[in-house]
Amino acid sequence: MNSPWVALEGLRAGYPGFELGPVDLSMGRREVVVVVGPSGSGKTTLLRCLAGLARNSGGRLLWEGRDVTSTSPEHRNVGYVPQGLSLFPHRTVEQNVGFAKETLGAPTPDREVRALLERFELTSLARRRPHELSGGQRQRVAMARALAAHPRLLLWDEPLSGLDVLARDDLVQMMLEVTSQQDVALLLVTHDPSVAFSVADRFLLLHGGSVRFLGDPERLMSSPCDAFSARFAGYENVLSTQDLAAASGAPWARPWLDRAGPEGIACSAERLSFVQEEGRGRLPAVVRWVHRDPLGWRVGLECGPWRLEQHLRPPLAPPEVRQRGWVEVDERHLLPLRGLEEGRGN
Repeated sequence: MNSPWVALEGLRAGYPGFELGPVDLSMGRREVVVVVGPSGSGKTTLLRCLAGLARNSGGRLLWEGRDVTSTSPEHRNVGYVPQGLSLFPHRTVEQNVGFAKETLGAPTPDREVRALLERFELTSLARRRPHELSGGQRQRVAMARALAAHPRLLLWDEPLSGLDVLARDDLVQMMLEVTSQQDVALLLVTHDPSVAFSVADRFLLLHGGSVRFLGDPERLMSSPCDAFSARFAGYENVLSTQDLAAASGAPWARPWLDRAGPEGIACSAERLSFVQEEGRGRLPAVVRWVHRDPLGWRVGLECGPWRLEQHLRPPLAPPEVRQRGWVEVDERHLLPLRGLEEGRGN
């Protein structure tokens, strides 16, 4: 049986007051794993540890079974694009891209560097310096530099923040082309669900330094384990156990309370109905706001201590602000959040 292209075995890292791990992850060549989690959950710590810029306190990093945990960063065969990009301001685009080749003793510029400039549409910008580039162009330079040394593992931390939609989509397409054409695994950190679901083969969800979920996008969407993963997967209405406790004495909340898991409950805004007739299992509600969006309307509903959201699509018309009524939802669309043990994928 062949060893995984990249493997993390019981990896731990941290600093005073924070501990990451253990993280166990095997990746195949050309696989994209997207790392998500709230701020402070350990995403950047994980990437820095893999790049050799932060020391792990336990576990191993393996290349096809070969232990590279103690290998220095420049010889670890990892390409790292940090949030700040870390381009050299005094170097040109061409010199930035050629830096990795230079550190390995290769002349710069060389044929491979020129090929990378062409691949990332940077040839005409080769003599410019980073301050003369747009945000999307700087990201392309950073990606080209990371790939120049033929990394086995490419780490990319929040690559698309601050970019407009067109620049973001172009960069996503380049990212997919790279992973489909080269022997490289990609570990990507992003807060953008639309990007994450468009590129991910699997998701790694971190929370408080612990792995809360590891599995494919379909599993994350159908079985989110907690409030963060539910919101990331597109569930607009997420009630934590604390939210549920605030209405524990209300008879109208019983169906939601009965269906909830240890971490709470979630429901898509598309599944809610705002009606004028009282009925079993319906929540008394008042309309607090109505916003138009490109597909119709978003309606904010106050149900006792809970705040819920409904989406309406034409030809349905939105209710009036301050209008009173009831929220109805089929109980089959109430998704229990079961936590780590039941929500974690494989």
